[in-house]
Amino acid sequence: MIVLTYAFLILAIVSRWFFSKTLSFCLVFVSLACASFASIMTLQGLLALILLFELIYLLKKERLHSLSLIYQILVATVAILIAKHMFDGFVNFQVLNQIQIEPTSTKMSLFLSFDKGVVGFLLLGIIPICHSIQDWKKVLKGILIYLPIAIFIMLILVWILGYVKWSVKFPSFLWIWSLANLFLVSISEETIFRGFIQKRLVDLFGNHILSKIGAIIIASVLFGFVLHPGSVIYKALATIAGIIYGISYPDYPKNRNSDWSALFI
Repeated sequence: MIVLTYAFLILAIVSRWFFSKTLSFCLVFVSLACASFASIMTLQGLLALILLFELIYLLKKERLHSLSLIYQILVATVAILIAKHMFDGFVNFQVLNQIQIEPTSTKMSLFLSFDKGVVGFLLLGIIPICHSIQDWKKVLKGILIYLPIAIFIMLILVWILGYVKWSVKFPSFLWIWSLANLFLVSISEETIFRGFIQKRLVDLFGNHILSKIGAIIIASVLFGFVLHPGSVIYKALATIAGIIYGISYPDYPKNRNSDWSALFI
């Protein structure tokens, strides 16, 4: 049942990209049912997700009215709180527990974040979705431009600060870490901070260069210092990464699919 929970959630996200909205919601309902039976989600967790869904619905309904800003703040707040696992009602499945890839490396654990994955799925309903080959070409262009830049800058910084050292490894759990990072972490984080917060800030400030810079900085600081745990240095590194991700996004509304470039980076 645990495997089915995450499999149907990933299928729901993929369906939201490539197939139909109706099919994706059917799949996510099955995933929620499996999560309940597998004790991954309790009634309290379900109520938190229903709250977020209702706020998103009200935001879409009130997007041109005076309450829109209030709903935007509420959606962002609830989404971040769920993504930070601050709502009780979820018991995410643990795949790895304090393992070391090599003797000098930091111990790591891996949880499959069901709550975070569902947040990402729900927020896909209020950001642009790629529907054509032309859309995906724009996304690929963004990846080819910004991915090498992101890798180079972040590797240089973490190497200088002593966070990493050169040691090529292909651990056996790489495949599940990659799936979890893409579908259960990256989608949620990028839809919250780039697809939602950064985009709404640009809408609020106005679509010009200074508003884009301000939106990138605010969204990146929230991404680094609010979402991520750890030391101040680690939060600062996450903020810098967020700025790089955000730079691939701000050609909105010219390219309404640029958030997908940030996601895959």
